[in-house]
Amino acid sequence: MEEKEPIEQEPEDTVKDASTIEQGETTYYSDSMEWKLRVTDSRLIIYGDTYVMANITSVSTEIVEPNRGSPTIAASIGSIILMIGLAIHWAGVIAFGAVLLVGGIVFAILPKKTYRLYITTASGERKTVLRSPNILDIKQVEDAINKALSKGG
Repeated sequence: MEEKEPIEQEPEDTVKDASTIEQGETTYYSDSMEWKLRVTDSRLIIYGDTYVMANITSVSTEIVEPNRGSPTIAASIGSIILMIGLAIHWAGVIAFGAVLLVGGIVFAILPKKTYRLYITTASGERKTVLRSPNILDIKQVEDAINKALSKGG
């Protein structure tokens, strides 16, 4: 008798590559270009994954602050090296300290916040389904999901 390997199944709250939408579903949000996202009264489709609304218990957002620790440390070290270079009148040390200082400041200022959209499924799993540097995009999708959930998803 031949032994078969167990088939790994998708969790029941996720369906892969369901591209058709049944007639009669109300669409609350649709973005086919950037995220390939659609929110209907019965499904959330994003990046090719489909989540059944009946299995989504909540939706939430989170702000992700960029890591500014390393650039701040580099800027601090750069300022110390710059002061030492100025004290001993050594151009190479001054230049190195200035580069570290300016680089640290630039890399501490440039990174922006990002925002994450989470869903919590009926099984208690919390999944990040969307990331964006624009809070308005995230809030628009969150509102659409909440509206679909309130209609009885």
